[in-house]
Amino acid sequence: MAEGRVPYPPRWWRARTFDEVKRTALDMASSANTLPSIARMLASLEDCEYLDGKQDHEGATYKSIAYAGRLYGLAREERQEWIDAVGMLGLAQRHTGHIIARAPKPEQQVAGFRVGEEVRHKRFGVGRVVEVRGSVLYVEFDCGIRSFVPEYTPTGEVGN
Repeated sequence: MAEGRVPYPPRWWRARTFDEVKRTALDMASSANTLPSIARMLASLEDCEYLDGKQDHEGATYKSIAYAGRLYGLAREERQEWIDAVGMLGLAQRHTGHIIARAPKPEQQVAGFRVGEEVRHKRFGVGRVVEVRGSVLYVEFDCGIRSFVPEYTPTGEVGN
């Protein structure tokens, strides 16, 4: 195993191929036991293809795993679960690079809030930003999806 990388292929599965790792990640994404934020990241592997390059044959770096978590706005507790999931799956660097390439773009942000980010609202409690359209945030709370223009949120701040 290279220093600073997850083992690839995973030691626990003999003769595991790039596509088998991808298929297992997609199965994990559709599992009810997987956090929605991590499921969204893993589901982005749907169109990831084996290119027979160096990145297809080496484990993901911990640096790229952490970067992907930041791009998707994972909360602190979710980041450790993300790192554990990548290690268990044994994702290749190509898998992680693909997840990074599919991350929400900066234009999917409003006032510093990103898709996937956890937020707190005085009235609705904790929620997750599910969409950004123009200058409007769409946040999913237990009570449903609410829209906000951050500058004019009448019930107080949306944020941590």
